[in-house]
Amino acid sequence: RLGELRPAIYFLQKNHIQHAYSNYRHAYRLNYLTDNQLIVSTPYNERFQSWPIPYKTEVDQSQNVAYVLSQDSGYLTPDTFKRHMTQMHVTSQEVMFYGLSIFYNFQSEYNSEIKIDPNMIQAFASTNQPDTHLINDGLYTKKYWRTLDVKQHPGMWIELQLKDFLPLSCIALHYGDFPEGERPYLHFMIHTQTGWKTILKHKRIESDKFQFLNNHPVYSLAVDQVKTLRFDPTLADKVRIEIVRAHTKRSWKIG
Repeated sequence: RLGELRPAIYFLQKNHIQHAYSNYRHAYRLNYLTDNQLIVSTPYNERFQSWPIPYKTEVDQSQNVAYVLSQDSGYLTPDTFKRHMTQMHVTSQEVMFYGLSIFYNFQSEYNSEIKIDPNMIQAFASTNQPDTHLINDGLYTKKYWRTLDVKQHPGMWIELQLKDFLPLSCIALHYGDFPEGERPYLHFMIHTQTGWKTILKHKRIESDKFQFLNNHPVYSLAVDQVKTLRFDPTLADKVRIEIVRAHTKRSWKIG
């Protein structure tokens, strides 16, 4: 009914928010009841993850965006969304109307980070050197670097060399379509002005929950395979990633 959504619609319009995410039921009603003055998309397709989602591209690319969630929002409830924001170091403002939580005015602790131009990076690997350009192309696609017919084994490595020393604060690693249980345990090192420094050893990293794009969280199927390792900003010109515990029946794949 329009009555229970009217306060939420009024709040969004008052704050000049024309794009939002919500579950399917609320998204459909908000679009219909406002004659698409509000463009609302589901954040992802819970049942058919690879299927296109109406309006999602437009909402993803918008700047002033809200999340309209409730405890019956399926997987992404307000409590779950808050946990995701905490993990990703994102904050927001929140208001509630008739059981609907509206999250808006998002801020990321890492919003000032700048992605390094792939042209400034040269990749090397212990195997399949010809395809190493796929490691750092920055594209979450189905075309990954992989070790081909060579299976994972301890000591296998990749190395990224920068053209100069730059302040590094994170490494985003895309695992391609590897199931969680078949990803190797890794040793991460950076080469500083005083030599090699270990930043993480023999540990798996929890997957990112979303990307922070256009000043708001954006969920996507590709992000499920991304893991971001963060550390104190350090001047470095090389990054080395080495397998310390392997899944010996699979090749190693990174995108």
